[in-house]
Amino acid sequence: MAEIVIKIQGHQYIPQSQALKGRDTVVWKNMTGQVQTATSDAPTDQPLFFDTGDIAPGETSQPWAVPDVAWPEIDYHSKHDPEMRGTLSFSLK
Repeated sequence: MAEIVIKIQGHQYIPQSQALKGRDTVVWKNMTGQVQTATSDAPTDQPLFFDTGDIAPGETSQPWAVPDVAWPEIDYHSKHDPEMRGTLSFSLK
């Protein structure tokens, strides 16, 4: 179990692709000058759906606890910058 920090910087998520394990937690740190989000492309009724809500410049999102599910990966984006995309991959080990 680990806390993973993904930075939002220069209109991108850093790292753009992140491997996760069940019970990890993820936070997004907004290092841009504008409000951003991290919102999964999963359907809202799926366990891998997440939406940080607005993250103000210089702020960090609330932690998202990675569920124990077998799923290869999920893409996500910013509602305020739809071209900005990231990918999370999952492992139960």
